[in-house]
Amino acid sequence: MEYAFEKFPDEYLNSTTILAQVYTRTGELSKATDIWKAGIQKGYAYGLNNNIYQRYFQDNSEFKILVEEETNLLATMHIEHKVLLPQNYNKKKSYPLLYIFHGNNRNIRKSEAVWQSPLMSEKFITVFLQSYMPSSSEDFRWVADDDKTRKEFQEIYDQILNKYSVDRQKIVFAGMSAGGRKAVELVMNN
Repeated sequence: MEYAFEKFPDEYLNSTTILAQVYTRTGELSKATDIWKAGIQKGYAYGLNNNIYQRYFQDNSEFKILVEEETNLLATMHIEHKVLLPQNYNKKKSYPLLYIFHGNNRNIRKSEAVWQSPLMSEKFITVFLQSYMPSSSEDFRWVADDDKTRKEFQEIYDQILNKYSVDRQKIVFAGMSAGGRKAVELVMNN
């Protein structure tokens, strides 16, 4: 992993995430915190505030500072969304609503490139969503069981229902990989 970190600088977040996990599990905690500190300074988030890391770093004051710094960083980031209305959209007609969640290491632009069809563009209001948590300089990832995602998605959901003419009996959540998992998680939690 150290070799991959040096040889693939474009994969900074992915390689540092894995390398810090290796250091954590092998007891090299100062190496892990050094990686996270450098990454957070670059604007990356690692999901440090979780039970797994808390177990390893429960008495580590440097780790607690990093969790606080990462929490402050994530507070400035938000879910983005893009709405595509059907061709010949008519406010007096109700349309099915389709939410698209990108997979990990993807973004809105990449989702739009693959999630398209004549049926979608003619019949659906489509909302592309992008996580607030970066996985690289241009891509993002979803984190399981995340309160901020639930809260911000609910705000987007309510905004779409209030702004557009939606058939509330035909709302679909879809996504690939981690995006599919996020779609199911949000549906199962109302």
